[in-house]
Amino acid sequence: MFPHRLPWIGGRRVPPPFAVAAATAGAVVLTVIWGYAMWGALVHGNDLGLPTGGFALLAGCYAPLVLWGPLLLAVTWAYHRRRSGG
Repeated sequence: MFPHRLPWIGGRRVPPPFAVAAATAGAVVLTVIWGYAMWGALVHGNDLGLPTGGFALLAGCYAPLVLWGPLLLAVTWAYHRRRSGG
C-alpha cells in the first residue's frame, strides 16, 4: 500500500506493473553505477594512496555492491512471475 500521507494515492494498493517497472529501473541503475565504479577501481587501481592491504580491504568490502543490481533484478523477476501467474 502507498503511505497514507501521499495525496490522492495514499492508502491504495501498489499496482504490480508499477512495482515491477520501478524495481527494474532501480536494478538497471544500480548495475550501471556499481559496475562502472568497480571497473574504474580495477582499471585505475590504487589511486587513493592507500597501502596495498588497505586497498584490498576497501575493494573486498565494496565488491558485494556489484551484485546489488542483478540480485534486485532477480527478485523483481520472481515477484513478477508470482503476481502475473506465469
